[in-house]
Amino acid sequence: MSVSGLIQIQVPDAIYADSTRADQVLLTLAGLYLHYKAHAESEVSIDLVVRLEKRWKDCDQPLFLVALILNPFEGLSCFGPRAKFDHFKAANIVVELRCHKFIDASQVIPATGIPLKSGKPRRRALLNQCLSTCHVPVSSRVGPWHATRSKKQWEMTHWLSLLAAFAITVLKVVVNQAGCERVFSDLKNRESPRRSRTGLAKLEKLTKINSGIKAEHVADGILPQNRQKRKNHKSAETLLCVPRYRDLLENQADKGEGEWGGAFITSTAEWRVELAEWIAETREAEEDEEESEAEEASDAESPPTASTSGSKSQKWRKTSLSVLFGGAPRPATKVDADDLEHEAELMEALVRNAEADAEEDARLDDGEIEDDTDVYIP
Repeated sequence: MSVSGLIQIQVPDAIYADSTRADQVLLTLAGLYLHYKAHAESEVSIDLVVRLEKRWKDCDQPLFLVALILNPFEGLSCFGPRAKFDHFKAANIVVELRCHKFIDASQVIPATGIPLKSGKPRRRALLNQCLSTCHVPVSSRVGPWHATRSKKQWEMTHWLSLLAAFAITVLKVVVNQAGCERVFSDLKNRESPRRSRTGLAKLEKLTKINSGIKAEHVADGILPQNRQKRKNHKSAETLLCVPRYRDLLENQADKGEGEWGGAFITSTAEWRVELAEWIAETREAEEDEEESEAEEASDAESPPTASTSGSKSQKWRKTSLSVLFGGAPRPATKVDADDLEHEAELMEALVRNAEADAEEDARLDDGEIEDDTDVYIP
C-alpha cells in the first residue's frame, strides 16, 4: 500500500464515529504525527508528516484548539513546549471564536444584562473581559470547572454560565461527514429545478430552522434519538466496475468552473491550461507557506499579550502540528569566534606537548652498566 493510501485510510477511520468531537480529531492527528515523526524509515516519516500537516492546515484550527482547551480533562497539558501556550493566549483564541462564529443575540452578558450583538465595541469589550476572566480558572482546573463536575453544575454556575454554554456547544460539534451528507441531502430536496432561485441566505435560514425543529422533536421524544446504521459503501459490483477510455473522455469540452472534467488531456491547448493552473497553484502554495513561516517566526519572537477590555483579541494564525505538539527546539549549534580561537590555542598546545613527548622518547640513554665482580664500590 502506498503512503498516500495509508493516510487516506487512517484519518477517516479515526473520525468515523457519529459522535466524534473536534478535540478527539486533534488528538488523533497529534498522535499520528508523533508516531510517524519517530518512524524508523526516514522517507516514510517525511512523506506522512507532510501529508498530516497538509490535512491540519486545511482544517478550521481555532475550533479544534478551543475544543481541546475547554475540555476539562485535557486543557493545556497536551501541547508541546514549542507551542508556548499560556492562559492569555488560550483566552484570546476562545474570545475570537466566540465573537466571530458563535455570536447569538438572544444571550446576555452575565451581571450586566446587555444583549450580545456584534458591532458594538462596548458589548464586545465586556464579553472579552468576561470570557478572559472566566477562562483562567478553567485552564488552571480549579474552582467550579474541576473535571469531576457535571454538565448541569457548569450551567448553574452564575459567572461561568456563558462560558459553560459556549464550551458545551463547541464540544457538541460532530466532526465527520455524516452531518454534511444530511445537510446536502436536505438542500438537494429544496434546491429543485422549480425553486432554483432560492439563494444561499434563504437556504441557510431554512436549514437552521429545520435543524432547530428537529432538535426539539428529538428532545420531546417525537423523533427517535437513535438512528439506524449508515451504509456508506457501494456494492462490490459497483466498486469493481472499471471505466472505459471513452467514458473518461466524456464531458471534456463541458468543463465548467470548479470542475475537473475528464481524466485525460486530448489537445495541446488543454495541456497548456492545466500547466498554467498547476504553476499558479504551486506559486500560491509557496507564498502561503512563506507567509506562515514568517508569521510563526514573528509569533515566537513576540511575547503573548492578555485580552483586555480595551484591546481587540488577536486573530489566530494557522500553526503546524510540529509547533503545537513537537518537542523542545534544538539548541543553537553555532560556536562563537572567541570559543573557536580558544579551542585552536588548546589544540596547538596539545600538539606541542605531543611533539615534546615524542622527542623525549626518541632520545637514547647510556643503558645499564654490566659488572662481573661482586666488590662493593661506594
